[in-house]
Amino acid sequence: VWLSMNKSLANDTKRDVAALFGDPHLVMEYEGGKKSEKSLGKNEGILFATYSTLAKGFENDGSNFKKIVDWLGKDFDGVIVFDEAHKMGNASDQKGKRGKKSASQTGLAGIALQEALPKAKVVYSSATGATEVSNLRYAERLGLWGEGTAFKNGDDFVSQITSGGLAAMELVARDMKAMGVYLSRNISYDDVQYERLEHKLNKDQKEIYDTVADAWQIVLQNVNKALEATNQTKDGKARGSAMSAFWSGEQRFFNQILTSMQIPSVITDIEKQLADGKSVVIQLVSTNEAAQEADIARVKNEGLGLEDVDITPRQILMDFVDKSFPVEQYETYKDDNGNERSRKVLDSSGKPVLNRDAVKLRDELLDKLGSIKVPSSPLDMIIDHFGVDMVAESTGRTRRIITRDGKKVEENIANKRDADIAAFQNGDKRIIIFSKAGGTGKSYHADRAAKNQQQRVHYLLEAGWKADDAVQGFGRSHRSNQASAPIFKLVTTDLSGQKRFISTIARRLGQLGALTKGQSQTGGQGMFSAEDNLE
Repeated sequence: VWLSMNKSLANDTKRDVAALFGDPHLVMEYEGGKKSEKSLGKNEGILFATYSTLAKGFENDGSNFKKIVDWLGKDFDGVIVFDEAHKMGNASDQKGKRGKKSASQTGLAGIALQEALPKAKVVYSSATGATEVSNLRYAERLGLWGEGTAFKNGDDFVSQITSGGLAAMELVARDMKAMGVYLSRNISYDDVQYERLEHKLNKDQKEIYDTVADAWQIVLQNVNKALEATNQTKDGKARGSAMSAFWSGEQRFFNQILTSMQIPSVITDIEKQLADGKSVVIQLVSTNEAAQEADIARVKNEGLGLEDVDITPRQILMDFVDKSFPVEQYETYKDDNGNERSRKVLDSSGKPVLNRDAVKLRDELLDKLGSIKVPSSPLDMIIDHFGVDMVAESTGRTRRIITRDGKKVEENIANKRDADIAAFQNGDKRIIIFSKAGGTGKSYHADRAAKNQQQRVHYLLEAGWKADDAVQGFGRSHRSNQASAPIFKLVTTDLSGQKRFISTIARRLGQLGALTKGQSQTGGQGMFSAEDNLE
């Protein structure tokens, strides 16, 4: 049994099985529901299934889990490969900074499968196996806890090793290697080249940056006014929710703005690499699919054309104001213990009452923000420049808007990912853009078995918030059996001289309590007084 992240990895499984055994037809893809009997029609082979398929209602009678276990039989002594095993990382309840985090169904199903088939041999395979001790909780077969060990069970192991810190984790790795249950290999990075591509903001971009920074400050001021007007300042949960939505929206917005502003420098550099006989791999995180889908629905409802679709970072700001701006009225009351509390005001039908002043503030903000000039989506800017005949896309998007014969048209790409990857590896397309959804397990390297063996130039256009995912992305263009190692390029933006950027940092630090009134080293007062120091 070969378990992995998603259905698209079945083709990669067949590729690997063909390399090992010469016959990709050994792999049988499991499909649930009415097709499950057909999927389990053979008596031997390698059954490929996804974690989500295995985990869905795995405790219920008639589930995919039960069908697979029954097909294998309780005496099954073959191999279960947990590919991308880190998917099972959250296999037990955990205490976090924001309360208890329940175990995932995927992790629980993985443990249950190992318990149901005690004679099976188990392989856990992952490029990012465990960044925390708790991530090993699914690995029941490693002999780390239980009879004959120092830990009575998995939870005891996680608790004690966590308290031991990094040194304890290193001892675990050493002992696993000594027991012969842990094999850790890295492909050599000797021939890999690393470069930084820095984009310097031009005059227009600086003006745009300052304008949107001002806009967010104005929005923040209005959020605080609305909280006052709606009496939500006395409700910690309501205020916390509003401010959390503001800061997360601001963070995503500026990430997209800066990424978009870098594109002119990226395009110029890509053109040089193509002219030099190289192929290009571009790694990003955000595809703006949600914003795209929302705006396509908007233009269709308003009877407009695709030319009016706005797939830009501005939509993040507009969505925050439209959906998260505090407009619901709150009232104070005293509970049974005489403590003053706050709650929503509801009308006779049980719906929240909206504060007119707050609604007016929101609508005025939406009118002003709609005219702000911002750059387009990074993904679409690259595709528009080089064209779909040059650019392969391996993301989670199901459709996109492209320009064809001077007109905007809608293109369905839900089933084109594998074809685009093949086109890139064959050399029919020399640029490929991928996100996390299109990155796991895929190969975009200069494979000696591929027609396109040009050296890859891998742009880390958008790193994201998790180092694990970024490292997984690097593994798409640097793999075994390659004709040449890639060139990695980190794309950054020079923000020197941008006062609004410094102000935003200073203001955020002030919000977090790092800069408070009277603590400035420059002698000034207030949270903006450390700007010169920060600069």
